[in-house]
Amino acid sequence: MKLEKSSKSYSDLNCIEANYKSNKRFYFLNIEPGQYTIVAGKFGYYRTQSKSPRYNFSMVFDKESREKMKFTVKESELINLGEFLMDESAVSFDQDPDLGRIGEKIFPGFKNNFGKNVQMTMTPGLYQALELPAIGKTFNHDNRPEKLEEIRNEVKEDFSGTEWKIFVK
Repeated sequence: MKLEKSSKSYSDLNCIEANYKSNKRFYFLNIEPGQYTIVAGKFGYYRTQSKSPRYNFSMVFDKESREKMKFTVKESELINLGEFLMDESAVSFDQDPDLGRIGEKIFPGFKNNFGKNVQMTMTPGLYQALELPAIGKTFNHDNRPEKLEEIRNEVKEDFSGTEWKIFVK
């Protein structure tokens, strides 16, 4: 979300979706300069060797995490935020009213389905997936120089063969 001084709540802001994705990362290309924060994400993982079932978390980040994940975009600049590790938060909708509103804006049905294993989807021949709405919090932000270098090398690979490679330094 792009932060605007005139807005009093995160849920009043417009969402911006990632517009480029690699196997490991997602990117926001050509966004206008300004201050932003990350408010939600969709994560999936497999619990068994057979890759079934798959769990997809539609996660809205709590206020503390939204504050930690603020960043500033300048023109023609690639920003490396490092790596954020997430866990489930104990914050409730009453404690952070923006949670439910952001969740509904990004993941319709989020608040009503919270706390339930909502959809069991079947993709013929592939896997079944449980869709789980969740509230997330950051518990580790790794922006050590060696982590940033590791990410930078992966970003170089993601953008090799594209016009965006000139921005990876």
